[in-house]
Amino acid sequence: MTHNTRNYTEQYTYAKKSLIQAIHAGQNIVLYGGGGNGKSHLLSEGSIGALLENANYTKFHIEQGRHIQKGTKLITCVNCLEECLDTFPTNAFVLINMAKFNYPGSSIHRRRAANGIALRSGFVMEGPSP
Repeated sequence: MTHNTRNYTEQYTYAKKSLIQAIHAGQNIVLYGGGGNGKSHLLSEGSIGALLENANYTKFHIEQGRHIQKGTKLITCVNCLEECLDTFPTNAFVLINMAKFNYPGSSIHRRRAANGIALRSGFVMEGPSP
């Protein structure tokens, strides 16, 4: 499904609705995009956290992907799509593409723009290591 939005609030709201639909459907979920676009913020929202907990989702680092128990419902954030495809070579997942989202107040975007650095891949989701 394609959805065009004009501002960050609309983009974020659309991603949140897509995430809630995927949770209710019990699908594995991948939030994709560079830093400073709201992936981690979305997962830390109280209402989303409660939904994930009630639906028995496991938040995980992509590095843990090779140690996934069969039947576990997963959600993760990635900056590099190739990492995701390596982790889920035979598992279905919903991809919520937040790559073009640009939170106007993001310090990462301001720092990188000031230094002429493009957003690149790298795992940003916080949590314990395996």
